[in-house]
Amino acid sequence: MNELATPSMGRAVAAPRPAVRWLLVLVSAALLIAACVAWRWLDHGLPLPVEITIDGERLAWHGQLESLPWTDKAALAAGIAVAAIALPLALAAAVLAALAALLLVLLLAVALPLAL
Repeated sequence: MNELATPSMGRAVAAPRPAVRWLLVLVSAALLIAACVAWRWLDHGLPLPVEITIDGERLAWHGQLESLPWTDKAALAAGIAVAAIALPLALAAAVLAALAALLLVLLLAVALPLAL
């Protein structure tokens, strides 16, 4: 018998579920792939025109990404990768919240008057 699950020890230690492990593996792999794709895009030095407006004054930067140091490229690649992973999750959460609100409105508008 397994020592971790014996009742004589007073407590049972539950093993992590395989589904949680696979979810962590898939998220880690997706983050790694997104970071690699972002790094390759930044490493090719594609021009990235950026226009920022502060208090009505337009500031423009038309620099080359290849001139940035590798630490800045790595930070940009990590930010792009996290955004690429977080965006679908945020959209899914927003859709679920909208559906939950719609269900609540339908219950209050239809089911409550029918019940009364």
